[in-house]
Amino acid sequence: MAGTQIFVLPTAVLGVGQHGPFVSPVVGGLYTGYEFQITPGVGWPTTGGQVMELTVEVSHDGGVTWLFDASTDFGPTANWGNPSLGVFRVSIGSAQGQGLNTALTDLYRFTLNVLQACGAPVFVMYGSS
Repeated sequence: MAGTQIFVLPTAVLGVGQHGPFVSPVVGGLYTGYEFQITPGVGWPTTGGQVMELTVEVSHDGGVTWLFDASTDFGPTANWGNPSLGVFRVSIGSAQGQGLNTALTDLYRFTLNVLQACGAPVFVMYGSS
């Protein structure tokens, strides 16, 4: 379902602990949803428990205030439908009930809480219509 790319975050090897928050540029489009795709790096656990939690916040006022928008977790790649790509999709207006589209100037930020050290994943955020 990937749509228009908004933001790419290549990371180094992530140690246990909190990383971020990382802020997107303005989304620049009217999207009805967004998607994060994560490509695991070498060393991402293939078995075991939860590896990482992703928390997403949105700002409608240029980053002055932030509102919780969504969260998910990623486990070992053996639990993914496609072990080379983890996907997290969010429909605007479903969970947070704040409307049906992003605004052109919305910002998103995300924080990673790493529970197991993992090798250099790449995160890509897409807007979808």
